[in-house]
Amino acid sequence: RENDVIFQCLRVMDDAEPSQQDAGRDGAAMEEDTFDTVTKLQDELALLCENLFVGIGSLQRDAPPRSLQGEDVVAVQGQPAPGDVDASAAALGKNVSQSLAAVKACIDALPDDVTSRPGTRDDDGELERLMRENDALDVEMAQAIESAQNAIDKLGRMHGTIVEAILKDSSPS
Repeated sequence: RENDVIFQCLRVMDDAEPSQQDAGRDGAAMEEDTFDTVTKLQDELALLCENLFVGIGSLQRDAPPRSLQGEDVVAVQGQPAPGDVDASAAALGKNVSQSLAAVKACIDALPDDVTSRPGTRDDDGELERLMRENDALDVEMAQAIESAQNAIDKLGRMHGTIVEAILKDSSPS
């Protein structure tokens, strides 16, 4: 497993170095490489979390019982003997540092500025336009909701008036 992390790290570092083939590639292919790198980064982050989860669990399992406020520690029958905490801590440190190296390699493999790559476009203007449109639609929706609520309230009052009239007419006098 440790070798897998090292090999993954080396593969990511190899992918990060530009090659002669990259010179003739179009923007879509380079964007796909970015997505692949992001996927690798997600995988490495998942492995890092797994290493932390397993390592901390091992430390909890292997640690001897301790008192919190000086009270006597009571041995529980059938409780396993404490394990080698130092070995668990060393394994945790080694696995986490390897995972962090792989994560760093993935991050370093990401492009510095995706918008400057061939085949991509600067979407800042489009994004601002869409945000303004969204804000305007939010105001319009809030007005429509208020208008609908007013109509519901008016219908409720009308319904109440009609029901009162029917009950008044149908009640024995």
